[in-house]
Amino acid sequence: MTSRQIFKGRGKAEREAEALLQSVLLAELISPSETVWLTSPWVTDVTILDNRTGAYAGVEPTWSRRGISLVETLTALLRRGTKLVVATRPDAHNNRFVERLNAAARATGTAGNLLIHQDGRERLHEKGLVGDDYYISGSMNFTESGIRLHDEAVKIDIDEQAVAQARVHFRQAYGAP
Repeated sequence: MTSRQIFKGRGKAEREAEALLQSVLLAELISPSETVWLTSPWVTDVTILDNRTGAYAGVEPTWSRRGISLVETLTALLRRGTKLVVATRPDAHNNRFVERLNAAARATGTAGNLLIHQDGRERLHEKGLVGDDYYISGSMNFTESGIRLHDEAVKIDIDEQAVAQARVHFRQAYGAP
């Protein structure tokens, strides 16, 4: 099987998209992609990894026993040498996330590996996460509501041709550091 479709909502697969993101991001931290693209019209610094038991101490020893945010996770990827492209709409809601990520990248000396793409026309509607060997797509924004509350369709694809096509598209559409 090279792809999986998740239809999440109240009473059906409520936590599967969240578990998928957690698994993919943990795999990224263990074996980082050269470049990762995250596209989401709306994005927040949502808690993405549950480290309350300290289960991820071997992956990132600096993390204490608490929820780990998306910015912290992406910053850990930047520190591992991953180039990161984030595409989102220019909006005050998203700007808080962008400012946190930029500040974390500057603080860790990794700002050169980060590219923020904000189209002033506010046309961005595409949602996705693309790495070296996976492509997550669907209707889910990278927000608390998108990941945990709304009914969403989320697909992960690991087919080499599909992932390569997505990487070409995302590089052309949003650039790369």
